[in-house]
Amino acid sequence: MTRQQLRNAIEKLDELLTPASPRTIRAELGQLMFVTHPASLEGAPLAVKKAFIDQMMADYVPLLAHLPADVIASAATSCARRSKFYPMPAELLEFAAPMIAQRHDMRRRAIQLLGDLDRKPADVPRETPAQRIRHLRDLYLTPKFFTPHKANRYEQELAALEGREPVEFKEPIGEASQEQTASP
Repeated sequence: MTRQQLRNAIEKLDELLTPASPRTIRAELGQLMFVTHPASLEGAPLAVKKAFIDQMMADYVPLLAHLPADVIASAATSCARRSKFYPMPAELLEFAAPMIAQRHDMRRRAIQLLGDLDRKPADVPRETPAQRIRHLRDLYLTPKFFTPHKANRYEQELAALEGREPVEFKEPIGEASQEQTASP
């Protein structure tokens, strides 16, 4: 991902984490109330129902104020599908928690990736071509592991990357030359 894509993702996640307005929360809870009627309101006069609903909204809204509107709607839908009764705030929060955690986690990862892109790579000491050729020779041309085709293939790739002529390996190195290369 590019820096701009990560910044856009962080902005979008910030939008998705924006809390719902109290009016939106009341609207979602009101819709839920039509599906799952509070049992205590059965047969009550209209004034009592209105007072009960106003008090319930006053109690529920502060507990759900940190949630985005779509999360509240999804939690309300989940509660309506699984319960015969109007849910308690804890039940709504239980359904909302995984969605919120996932969004926060995705935002945290995007910020971390953006930080990783902004960080300069560490300076890694590079071997000289002569050192790499010596390593290839020591690894692939010993009498025990004589595989010049591998050494030649790797040397050709390295030479192409470095813009130089490749060295060709043909014969295994002897015991005498191993001792000479082993001591600096």
